[in-house]
Amino acid sequence: MRSGSIELAGDCNHMECMWFSQPATIPGEPTLPDYARTMQTNVSAGPNDFSRGAPWRAPGSAPVYGSGCGVAGGGPVPYSNGGNAPEGYTNGDDFLSIPAGKPAVWRRGATEEVAYAIFANHGGGVSWRLCSKKSGNISEECFAHNSLEYSGNTQWIRYQPMVQWDSVLQLPDFPIPAVRVTEGTHPPGSHWTRNPVPPCLLCSQADCMRKYPSQKM
Repeated sequence: MRSGSIELAGDCNHMECMWFSQPATIPGEPTLPDYARTMQTNVSAGPNDFSRGAPWRAPGSAPVYGSGCGVAGGGPVPYSNGGNAPEGYTNGDDFLSIPAGKPAVWRRGATEEVAYAIFANHGGGVSWRLCSKKSGNISEECFAHNSLEYSGNTQWIRYQPMVQWDSVLQLPDFPIPAVRVTEGTHPPGSHWTRNPVPPCLLCSQADCMRKYPSQKM
């Protein structure tokens, strides 16, 4: 179900991005330090803190559907905002039901290059976890106990090749300082990295009218 690669970036042309969990909310209070946020950076409490229950406010603590890899369409019920199962699958099908692909081989203790693609930017961040199929217990608990550590303090943004007229334009990779976090993560001490691309600034209609009176809402 992959589409893209580290060389080519990624896309959702074949609904690859429709394996996830929604709604997903943290079971308690936020634990992520404010400096590690890319969304609502000026709000930490009160009625305007609409992201308070988002999974990234306490990374790793939100319950997920399926066996830790997400489910088709994000859950058993289709959502009008894009929670639709990939072709050939039904909403709620476990990701483990897809045909097995060629496994990657990583050497213990080695440093590997990894990447992810953003389809809808809602802030947040990323942790990398492994769970061996040989264990016979593919589960969220298995992934949680096999969290990987990050190497270095730099990450890169890579753009997909863009076709312009009869040529292909490939922008260079852009390095960005990485914000790494081990505080407020689950399990305690596990590694998490902030998404470096901030989403659009969102505000209530009343607040936006006060801040940007010349703009029509």
